[in-house]
Amino acid sequence: KAQDKLVVNYTNDKIGRKAVYELSMLTIDETPVDLPDLTYSAKVTAKTADIVGVIKEVGAFGDNILLTLDTGGFHISATGDMGSAKQTLENTDDRDMELTEDTVSATFATKYLSGIMKGCAPLASTTTLEFDGAGQPLRASFHYGADSHFLAYQAPKIVE
Repeated sequence: KAQDKLVVNYTNDKIGRKAVYELSMLTIDETPVDLPDLTYSAKVTAKTADIVGVIKEVGAFGDNILLTLDTGGFHISATGDMGSAKQTLENTDDRDMELTEDTVSATFATKYLSGIMKGCAPLASTTTLEFDGAGQPLRASFHYGADSHFLAYQAPKIVE
């Protein structure tokens, strides 16, 4: 049916390109998901490009990314077969870092964290990452202007 699809036509006469995108519409269950109230010990808000760039670079070194927030800044590290990498984003005027403990660390799968960043970040000006060392999921908030945002959650990597 024609009404089950979204058709987007794109024309750029300047470079001589035309494109047609046809997307199938999804039927989504409208039942809201009740999420528990979570409190986090670490919260980092920064330019999306800063966070995405560091996660992409460090993620190339291992299957898991360790996020750590302490008084020295926000540390992103990974270790794998080819070596290790660690980058630090310091608390500056355009970054906000909140910490309720001395040091908070949590490990997340690189594959899924990179997927969240790739899918949500391109249009977001700022991103907030909230995490806790107590096995809670990572909450990533992507901010699109003053009144719009998207939340994504990722379960931590449990190391026994």
